[in-house]
Amino acid sequence: MKLISWNIRGGRRHSEVVDAVRALGPDVAVLVDCKARHMEPIAAKAADAGYTYRLESCTDYTGILMLSLHPLTSAGTDEAPIEHRWLHAVSDHWGLEIAAVYGPLPKTIGAEPKMSEFWNWLVPACDRMVDRRVILCGDFNTGISEIDGPADFRFTCVSQFRDLETHGWKDAYRELHPGGRSYSWWHNGRGFRVDHCMLSRGLTAPFGVAYIDQIAGIRLGLPPIAPANGSAISDHSALVLDLQVAHRDVAVGNRQ
Repeated sequence: MKLISWNIRGGRRHSEVVDAVRALGPDVAVLVDCKARHMEPIAAKAADAGYTYRLESCTDYTGILMLSLHPLTSAGTDEAPIEHRWLHAVSDHWGLEIAAVYGPLPKTIGAEPKMSEFWNWLVPACDRMVDRRVILCGDFNTGISEIDGPADFRFTCVSQFRDLETHGWKDAYRELHPGGRSYSWWHNGRGFRVDHCMLSRGLTAPFGVAYIDQIAGIRLGLPPIAPANGSAISDHSALVLDLQVAHRDVAVGNRQ
């Protein structure tokens, strides 16, 4: 199974977003920071590319769009304090769940709860899933200080993020690259790894995890030295996960 998680920076470049998804060729695409007004055009173009199944939690401000080659079922909101920053799906085809996160920033926006309040909900919610087969992915807007960013930068809600691993979740990237220095977001030439994919106890280690800035001539994100073939779609790289998961038998009438 191949899954991508990518912050698409609102999603206004509909065709390019879908072209990038098609070039990456995932079974499931988790598109974070997708505004409601861009969701329908992206979903329609993606359906033409074979991604005929979708779930979304998009608002005018932001949200998450999940596209799939195979059916998805909503697992509900899990009483998330910010519903557009959480999307929980069940894939019977792959026999697992996909929980997508768009973590709040340290600075509170509008009437949203504080970042710490979201994380104080997220960790117990993930505790309830850790013994099932679950992929937890998205833009967490945090990481481990001095490891996932510059030495002089301090992330917010680090202790809660660390709690995920302490409670049994595996950082898919660190499973294969314990000392890796790949980043998913660049700001003023400084790299940060804020886009993550965590695997529950019920899933084995991946056989591939990578952050992709460019594919087939399409610039997805902004590496420190950007190539000169046009502006990037987003300021985030796409996180690509290859997981050894055998799909289950699919009911008659569903896509194969």
